[in-house]
Amino acid sequence: MIESKFFVLKLARSGSTMFGKVLNSHPEVLCKNEFLNHIKDQSTAEKIQYFKEFFNKGLPKKVKDEKDLQKVKVLGSTIEPFKYNLEVDDFLKEVDISEYKVILLLRKNPLLQARSLYVVKELIVNTREKNRYQPDKDDKEKLRPIDFDFDKLEELTKRFEQKSQRLHKFAKKLTKNNFLQINYEELIEERYKYFNQVFDYLGASQLPEDFDYSGGSEKMLDDWGSICANFEEINNYPYLKQFV
Repeated sequence: MIESKFFVLKLARSGSTMFGKVLNSHPEVLCKNEFLNHIKDQSTAEKIQYFKEFFNKGLPKKVKDEKDLQKVKVLGSTIEPFKYNLEVDDFLKEVDISEYKVILLLRKNPLLQARSLYVVKELIVNTREKNRYQPDKDDKEKLRPIDFDFDKLEELTKRFEQKSQRLHKFAKKLTKNNFLQINYEELIEERYKYFNQVFDYLGASQLPEDFDYSGGSEKMLDDWGSICANFEEINNYPYLKQFV
């Protein structure tokens, strides 16, 4: 029986996939990542209706990871409202927000968030044509450092900084300042502490320190040198330098 409902407000490249997977790995929590994604091109009314139905119809009969649904008492999802062109008033007109726990997941460093998106676009989407993969003996794909377009990276960084501020205002207005904020940088440094803070907020039991809080993801391309061949050029960008 569902005792608590929640959703996570987030932006792209904020660690939300990992975050949602860890929440979903808790035996008492069922968390769907981006549950509105398959209807993102439908009308606002249809999106809000689907949102309500997702939470009101209760648990599905089965889920892909074969979770024991008898133990689940917390139901939720991650959502990026701007991706779906949803505004605060779209929710407030149709949804009783007081019935939900709201988590705001943000990154403190917009440059690293922008870099993550830049890497995905430049090294994943266009990689095969540009021959930037180096297959190793296990036929896994590795990335070589490339020259960054710092004008483009600065534009992305400013966009993420603005979106983060906008999402924070969104959460405050939506919940009347009644939400839990989690910062990605703090989360990955002290996963046990912050994930259990989240579980407590949601009404789920605490998990032990040796629990797998990784969500099955590995941190990759952590340092600039492994991905950026012209990092010294960032010195010409004072706005970006403040985030290094």
